Amino acid sequence: MSSTEKLVLISISIGTLMTALDATIVNIAIPTISEEFGASASASSWILLAYTMMLACFMLLWGKLGALTSYKKIFLIGITIFTASSLVLGLAGFIQSLGMVTIILMRAVQGLGAGMIMAMNLAMVTAYISPAVRGSAMGITTLMASIGTALGPALGGVLTSVHWSLIFFINVPIGLACLFLSMKSMSSIATDKIAVDKKSIDILGAILLFFALFSFIYMLDIGKGNWTSPIVIGLGICTVAFLVLIYLQERRAKDPVVNLRLIGNKNIVFSCIANLLMFGAMAGCYFFLPYYLEGLLKQTTMSAGLILVANSIGVMIAGILVGKLMDKSGQCRKYALIGCVITAIGFLTMLSYDLSTSIVQVVATLLLMGFGMGFSLVPIGNIIFTHTTSGEEGAASSFINTFRQMGSSMGLAIMQAVFVAVWTIDAILTRPQLVDRLINSFHMVFIICALFAVVAWILLFLARDGPHSSSGKTIE
Repeated sequence: MSSTEKLVLISISIGTLMTALDATIVNIAIPTISEEFGASASASSWILLAYTMMLACFMLLWGKLGALTSYKKIFLIGITIFTASSLVLGLAGFIQSLGMVTIILMRAVQGLGAGMIMAMNLAMVTAYISPAVRGSAMGITTLMASIGTALGPALGGVLTSVHWSLIFFINVPIGLACLFLSMKSMSSIATDKIAVDKKSIDILGAILLFFALFSFIYMLDIGKGNWTSPIVIGLGICTVAFLVLIYLQERRAKDPVVNLRLIGNKNIVFSCIANLLMFGAMAGCYFFLPYYLEGLLKQTTMSAGLILVANSIGVMIAGILVGKLMDKSGQCRKYALIGCVITAIGFLTMLSYDLSTSIVQVVATLLLMGFGMGFSLVPIGNIIFTHTTSGEEGAASSFINTFRQMGSSMGLAIMQAVFVAVWTIDAILTRPQLVDRLINSFHMVFIICALFAVVAWILLFLARDGPHSSSGKTIE
């Protein structure tokens, strides 16, 4: 890479790391924030939900705006919004009068900024990084997203032990550094290498898309308690209805916010669903591993967080390796298939977890699973970009990241439902000891995670690399 490309990649990586980090770093601080402001559990849950919803619901819109204006412009606005809202959130820890309402609203604003960053990251790599090293750059960007997700709980525990406001204040210097580097490195980039003549926004399509994703994510969030409740069923019906309306609207819209050409490509659709499944498996597994480490292996919150970093190390090693392999061969699909197999094996090795499992064994299985994740997620994103044409990078990046967010929400909801179901069935049928019920429930979660990876493998087996997959060939 040239020196400019390196600075661009560093800027994109920092932005990606921050947004991924803030999706999980807050989790451990919520009880402390709730107690300090006297908020109920349902109100406090919106600290997470507001961020996730605003991040996911507008991502396709940001992708469209990036194509119509400039990827770097949307990215810089996103960094600015994210950093400013983080400052206000940090100040809320010392200005009690701001209250819980301000925290939730600012988390929503922070999610908007995060969505802009995430929608642009892979598009900017495709547009600004030379094809010869694009695979490695994509690998590093995906790696940052995975590391941020993994480091969140551990770093959140450390910072919250001092004061919870630090989990937001830490974004301010990092965000300012990212903004400075981005402006410095991207100032010489005159255009985004796109040619988009249409300058209109499909407002109705954007509104329908927002309500469809809002209904879906909210349904998953509250459905964890009772999937048969009238509200959950109603939200499910609303999601389907809005999706139908979106399809009808986007067919007639002159410049649709949802790129129907991309949706009509089975290779892109299969890859996006595989992406969703892999992130769903990772998010679901990550939710339960701290409970296993702390509840059964009696690890502290700090040590559990540090143990989980092994997964990120596996992702990092695989992400860098597979990026270089893709740069050399120009192929993506075969590496994604290998990654899914390794991931499934990694999850299945977790079936050995019990009360006597050593920390070394846990770390080894996490490294294996993380390696598989990194080896699959990076080429999955590349497969999608090999089927895009000039001007579609923003839409493709938004698709990838939207499916990642939906996958995380869906995976968490499904794994929680599986855990509760096994726990309940065990209690009714076999009545084992409490510890055995817990272990059985954990094991079933790991089995479902492995099945997610297997289904992702099947979808990728049916997909193909696109016409722009050859190493060194520019996407036109």
